[in-house]
Amino acid sequence: MALVNLSHAFPATNPTETAADTMSTLNLALRLDRTDLFGAVEWTLANARRTGLHLIDLCFGQAAAPYQLTLSVGADDADRLDLFVRRLENGVDVLEVFEIAAPGKRAAGTPAHAEARRDEVEPSLALA
Repeated sequence: MALVNLSHAFPATNPTETAADTMSTLNLALRLDRTDLFGAVEWTLANARRTGLHLIDLCFGQAAAPYQLTLSVGADDADRLDLFVRRLENGVDVLEVFEIAAPGKRAAGTPAHAEARRDEVEPSLALA
């Protein structure tokens, strides 16, 4: 599980605001091609960078379940967000793109989803 939250990295006009509050944002869940999962994630992030988007939040793996990747991106111009979605939909490695609700505020060190916590192994399945 990898969880990156970069909302603190962007300057806000008011100290009580985050960058996500001062720009247009888009929250997406992606189902990616599993043959080259890390290549698909890299391709997605490269397209966000080329489109001029700011990465606000990224969840990968179990933290993004049932998808392989969820991300929140922001832009000063909402047209850039539309362009990014069209680029994703035309990509080979991205199988499905879904818009999702904004992620809630999480306390530091708190898993994004309950599925991110390690479950105890059933004794009958444990290795001897």
